[in-house]
Amino acid sequence: MIIESLAKLSKSIRIAIAVIVVILPAAACYSWVVLPHTRYLSVTEQYGSVAFDIANKIRIIKGKTALKRRKLEELQQNLAQTKEKFFTPQEAQKFFREIETISNQTGCNIVSCEYVLKSRSEKRADKQNSAITSNNAIVAFVASYENVISFLAKMLDHPQKVSIDSLEITMMNYDSKALQCEATFTIFVLNDKEIFSNE
Repeated sequence: MIIESLAKLSKSIRIAIAVIVVILPAAACYSWVVLPHTRYLSVTEQYGSVAFDIANKIRIIKGKTALKRRKLEELQQNLAQTKEKFFTPQEAQKFFREIETISNQTGCNIVSCEYVLKSRSEKRADKQNSAITSNNAIVAFVASYENVISFLAKMLDHPQKVSIDSLEITMMNYDSKALQCEATFTIFVLNDKEIFSNE
């Protein structure tokens, strides 16, 4: 019956119906099956490009981070080495107490010993106490040449930095081996530990 009614229609209407019957399912099939896959492939291609860019950026960031980490480790090592050169206030007191003991051990007779505290630097302008101070000990003593060398070597034999700022040696008399000496020893005392904090 449908075929008979189609046969009665004009040729142009029959072509239009055939086109509608064929094209509509084809368009629906394209939009339901083919188009999602092409979009998926396009998105996948874009995602791959973005993922590649992100992977490159991550590699660059990792390289920069590793470089900065090495630099930080070097700075921390330098900081530790610098910190070791300073005395704490307690170590400074111990150092000055040991002067007489060291002189006795090396055969030197101390005539006088004077301590001088000098400001070295300030961390903050509003602070009254200096963060780092230089402490001096002016030591006058009598000893033979060998004992003077032993005394100076023992005074300098500290893990922290000890410097001899001045040294005056005079002969007491021409017949004696005893020498009159005056030496100025300087140490640096770290009073403010915040200087070496990570902040």
